[in-house]
Amino acid sequence: MTANQCAIQPVTPFPKILDSIRDDPEQQQQQQLTRVLSIQSAIRHAWAGYQRTILDPYHHSLSPSSFLGTFLPADDLEPLTRTGKRWLHSAATLFDSLDTLYLAGLYEEFEEAVNLVLSLPLPLHPTKTFEYSIRVLGGLLGGYSVSGDERLLEYAEFVTESLLDGAFRSSPTVLPRMFDVLAPVYGKRVDVQRKRFVRWVDWGGAWMHRMYAALYRYGRDWMRQHEMNSLAGVGSFALEFSYMSYLTGDGRYKKASDDIFEWLQLQMAKSRSMGRGNRDGDGMNDGNVQGLIAKEWNVTTGRPFVGSMVGLGSGSDSYYEYLIKGAILLQPLVEEVDVKKLESYVKVMEESFFTFEDSAASGLSRRLEEKRVDASSGHEKLPGAIAITTYPVQYGYEYDHLLCYVPGMMLLGENFYRERIQYHGTSNRVIAELGMNLTQGCRNTYAQTMTHLGPERMELRKGKKTVITNGGYYLRPEYVESLFVLYRSTRDEKYRDMAWEVFESLEKYCKYDLGYTSRRNVNSLTRQNRINKMPSYFVAETLKYLLLIFAPVDYVGLDEFVFTTEAHPLRQLHTMVNRSDSPCERQTSVVHQPVANIFVLSFYSLVITLCYLVTKRLRPISQKNQHKKRQ
Repeated sequence: MTANQCAIQPVTPFPKILDSIRDDPEQQQQQQLTRVLSIQSAIRHAWAGYQRTILDPYHHSLSPSSFLGTFLPADDLEPLTRTGKRWLHSAATLFDSLDTLYLAGLYEEFEEAVNLVLSLPLPLHPTKTFEYSIRVLGGLLGGYSVSGDERLLEYAEFVTESLLDGAFRSSPTVLPRMFDVLAPVYGKRVDVQRKRFVRWVDWGGAWMHRMYAALYRYGRDWMRQHEMNSLAGVGSFALEFSYMSYLTGDGRYKKASDDIFEWLQLQMAKSRSMGRGNRDGDGMNDGNVQGLIAKEWNVTTGRPFVGSMVGLGSGSDSYYEYLIKGAILLQPLVEEVDVKKLESYVKVMEESFFTFEDSAASGLSRRLEEKRVDASSGHEKLPGAIAITTYPVQYGYEYDHLLCYVPGMMLLGENFYRERIQYHGTSNRVIAELGMNLTQGCRNTYAQTMTHLGPERMELRKGKKTVITNGGYYLRPEYVESLFVLYRSTRDEKYRDMAWEVFESLEKYCKYDLGYTSRRNVNSLTRQNRINKMPSYFVAETLKYLLLIFAPVDYVGLDEFVFTTEAHPLRQLHTMVNRSDSPCERQTSVVHQPVANIFVLSFYSLVITLCYLVTKRLRPISQKNQHKKRQ
């Protein structure tokens, strides 16, 4: 791939959702149009709460923090107190909501959000690398994929370069650091037609920002902070980074994510080989693809934490998602490493649901072997139920709401790679039925509560009563995500009805004057039961999936898009392949990476101070020379 050519053509803007509904003969029913308009109104309400509470005060504020760029807009809305919560220090909801606003037909809000995004500098506060990638970088790429706005792609390049230069480059291994201060990358060119990343007038500010980031990294390493990271934290960059490589022609991004996968595979093979008594680690390069991977990793040594658990839930979920989704996104430009990822995904599913060998969890410690992933999830017979209900669980009994993404992931694999995916001789029909049964299990956790919202965590033990260990509902998207995939795969209207039940409960128990709130207890109807929190993923994922369930099946179709772990839709490469040798004709605007004013002012203050000191030093010499001339 040469500098003036690329494999991928620029995208074109997506059609309007309401026009698509009216043009679709299957969508003529007034009920479906009414439901789409209701969800569109919910998206507008959630966004308006964040905009009025967080963005408008920031945009029009004359406070020093806004002017100097020391604080970006808050990440999440706190509706009850009309405040914002900072945890990523990067305006997470702003970036996360870009593609949702566009797909919902809120084009004015989308344009205002894009203009604000392009004006924001990188955060000064240490930010979590994985979360920044899936929310900020993913939000920019999702917005670009549906709108075709090249400014978002340009800004996404800035962000990716900063991630590579910071969290990746500062790590002694290929595994990125958990936290990092991201700094502008100046003077680099992605291809010959692109401008410098930073305006020359801001070069000094960028230099000061990089010095600040270097000081943070020195202190972090000296104090040995943030050496541990989760599997999701080190291994969930494949979709965003691979997409960036094909859009820009720069293979460094995909290589960084591929190197992580290869390293994890190598280390797990070595750990399991040693766990079987081979202390020299012979056989670790036998070419066998590894399935389940340890949840915790030391990024400074590149090794798994001894005693680390394995599982598909929190701390690991997005890594396993990206194994199959990466293979779908990149077709037909799949490379050898992507084939390995697909093989690894198959092995993960086999070890989690269809095989029972101890080798699936061996190699790390005895404790890990005793608490390995359960085969086909927990089983519990509900009162009045006719048949056994299947739930997605870990460790034999622990149901976690986050695990409800698994059925959708299984159906995606079955839809796209039916010929190549065979789980231990199991038929595809059994795989599809298992995914549907797991979804029904998730639905039952909703149906059993007073609010018809699903609890965060439960214990399902054979012969014992179901115990809710965490009754909170945090506006999570995993259940509706699987409903979206199942409806698009089967066209069965029951999944739409199940999704509408969720939406009605959200409107009844979570809607507030400003945005939406979480719930402390799904079996309590009191007002005091509200939690002062609207996470960014609520707009990015939950409401978006609900919208798309009732949209036409070809509106952001699964045969054209792949959704990241944060539900940002990326166009599959087969829809964008440049089938000629002609260069990609991008109508790019000059987009400059903003630099925080505090660093620009600091640099110019330093320059002025140096000039003053030099002038003060030279003045006596000049006066002395003039005195000599007079003599």
